Amino acid sequence: MDFAISVLTISCNTKKYQVLEGYTQGTTFRVIYESSENFNVKIYELLEQFDKSLSTYQDSSIISLINKNDPDIAVDDIFRTFFEKSKYASEKTDGYFDITVGPLV
Repeated sequence: MDFAISVLTISCNTKKYQVLEGYTQGTTFRVIYESSENFNVKIYELLEQFDKSLSTYQDSSIISLINKNDPDIAVDDIFRTFFEKSKYASEKTDGYFDITVGPLV
């Protein structure tokens, strides 16, 4: 009886890991996280949002269109946040980190 309880306890305490692999930002990725719930779809959707906004590997991303001087481009919250943080870093480094010296990266 003790053996059965031990096996049941061990199997109930087994950690479950989720794995997500794919391609984004011009490279591959692998995410491993501990959870009984699978968040792969949500994680992948978030990475796709970043790709659509900030990927220099996608000609249709916001950052690529800005670098092509597209006059009709509308920026999203992701781009706006990263742009503001980059501007802040430029100010704090007296321009050593200047995103305006060339194409945005």
